[in-house]
Amino acid sequence: MHNPGRWEMLRTDLYMQAQGVIEPDYRYYNGHAWYRTDVTAGKNELDGQVRIMFPGVLNECWLYVNGHLVGHRPVDLSWWRVQYDLEWDVDLTGLLRPGKNTVVLRIYNPFRLGGMYRRPFLYRPTAQ
Repeated sequence: MHNPGRWEMLRTDLYMQAQGVIEPDYRYYNGHAWYRTDVTAGKNELDGQVRIMFPGVLNECWLYVNGHLVGHRPVDLSWWRVQYDLEWDVDLTGLLRPGKNTVVLRIYNPFRLGGMYRRPFLYRPTAQ
């Protein structure tokens, strides 16, 4: 990576390589990357089911809330089975607390493009 040993700010609406995260020889960056944000929620906002939607995220992912692993999305590395299911929807019911919560997404990019390219969001599903 062109900036080893230091954290960089990444946008959540544009995959890593389009933001200049590449190897020194200009190849795609392959490896891990982390996204982190703090979310503040009131008690009333946490009543009922709460979910987080990643509408555009590439590769293998691990989701942590307040330091606890709450979800994992594996990736099939077989070139003939490359997954193009780019959405990831995770149930956070009971995992967020009133006040500040730290949400962290770790991705592993084994090849080509990696990271988020559409902004994630929290939501509460409505009854059908």
